[in-house]
Amino acid sequence: MIFGFNIIQGIAEDTAAAILKAAGTEPGQYTSQPPVNNAIRNLCVNRARNHYFLRVDVHAGVLLCGKETTDIQWVRPPDFDRLDESFRHHLSELFGNRCAESLLPLRNWTLWTLVYGMEIDAEHPGDLLRVLAHTDMPSAHLTPPAPEPREKSVSPRHLVYDAGSDDRKLFLYSKKDWLLNGKKDYRGGPVSPDAESENTLRLYLIQKRSDMGYAKRFLEKFEMSGDLYSFLHPLVVTDGFLRAYMKAIGNGDFYRYDRAMEIIDDLSHSGSRKLLTCLLQNIRQEGSVANARLASTDKRNFQKELKLLRTAGINGALIEEQSSMEHLANPLDEIRRKCRIYAE
Repeated sequence: MIFGFNIIQGIAEDTAAAILKAAGTEPGQYTSQPPVNNAIRNLCVNRARNHYFLRVDVHAGVLLCGKETTDIQWVRPPDFDRLDESFRHHLSELFGNRCAESLLPLRNWTLWTLVYGMEIDAEHPGDLLRVLAHTDMPSAHLTPPAPEPREKSVSPRHLVYDAGSDDRKLFLYSKKDWLLNGKKDYRGGPVSPDAESENTLRLYLIQKRSDMGYAKRFLEKFEMSGDLYSFLHPLVVTDGFLRAYMKAIGNGDFYRYDRAMEIIDDLSHSGSRKLLTCLLQNIRQEGSVANARLASTDKRNFQKELKLLRTAGINGALIEEQSSMEHLANPLDEIRRKCRIYAE
């Protein structure tokens, strides 16, 4: 489930000089041309207030299995004794054993940004993605990202694992479309879709440490440290993923307007029927949950009614009325199932 992370630690001046020489860079300059199958995708030595810091992007899939793949690997919580040794090996490949052995084990680095990832199978993925555009999920996050430029040096805001100024990014898109979008494998060759990718959706979440207040409260409650190891606690990871999904998409299945109204009409409480009927009409008129929220004069009351609607099993985002489908299941149950596996 851990796709990658950006981590940082303070280093001695002689270590900084050795790393800069081996990497052929200057302070503040990132490198992005690692050897094939090296887990460290980018590194940078920074200097601030007469102190040096090393910051690296780590591809967790390579760290775990020694090879980069186009799949987001779903794994159980990692064995950090094994990962510490693997991480040291990858550092040694870049700038030698002496520098690598002078650095902290992977688990003790300071976390900056985490990337979680999973793949799920879904029936009618194209229809599902279209209806998700009517939730609070930004449309741009429902299409595959453009291929990453392979440059020798990139600025920090363009790094794969840097959330930039817009953190809490949840992406959900078709794996097949992602492969058709010009995705390259780790050797630079093209990757073609296969039969298994036809109904597969890819999800990943980019989160900054500064946005992980729930994680910090969890760590404080159990008197855990604030290093990378603690932030990768299974309950922290799965809670973060589920929180992001619930905020952007929410629970409840997706229905065509006429079918959703039939479900509301079957509710026993007349007051609830009236509230939810008005809410669904507003969402239909505005075109999406997000637009209806913006148009509402009472955002708090809107959220309460939306929660009531979703408790009745209706998400609120509507399938297009011209569609032949009247119902699509929310993939939330499958996401929760995978999260439970990871958290065991």
